Amino acid sequence: MNCFIQKNDIQMHEWLKFNNITTFNILTKCDYISRSEVNKKLAQIEKTFQNQAFAFSSKDTIYKDKILSVFCEYIK
Repeated sequence: MNCFIQKNDIQMHEWLKFNNITTFNILTKCDYISRSEVNKKLAQIEKTFQNQAFAFSSKDTIYKDKILSVFCEYIK
């Protein structure tokens, strides 16, 4: 397991999956790490949880647009 993914993250994901609740994995505070590190962490999240992960930064809006696009598609 990766040090930034905690046991309670995995437990919550398993509970949501068991209850057929759609999940979106979002890596926050991405403005504090390099883009290559963001990509590595996203890959680790996707491998652990077996679904798509997204980056988010309150300072950098490039991540926000992708998340909003996916959410809008989901609620249609």
